[in-house]
Amino acid sequence: MPFRTSGWNACNALVGAGDYSGDGRPDVLARDTSGRNFLYKGTGTAAAPFAAPEQIAADWGVYDTLVVPGDIDGDSNGDVLARVPNGTCTRT
Repeated sequence: MPFRTSGWNACNALVGAGDYSGDGRPDVLARDTSGRNFLYKGTGTAAAPFAAPEQIAADWGVYDTLVVPGDIDGDSNGDVLARVPNGTCTRT
């Protein structure tokens, strides 16, 4: 699926996740309204900046906030902080 400038309304969360795929290009995480989480790998090409989405998780609808602070645990991978409505946060 090429990058589209429309149709993103199927997502209720978009976060710039840094480089999750390890290929040196910035990626994006998107959560759809059913709670599935998708990775859009960066391609490095302006005409098609993201590859086809890959589902990487399900059941993320329980989180009301997603934040991408970078690599907070020092493992050279981007981290996501997710918060549930009661205020509890988890690192994923």
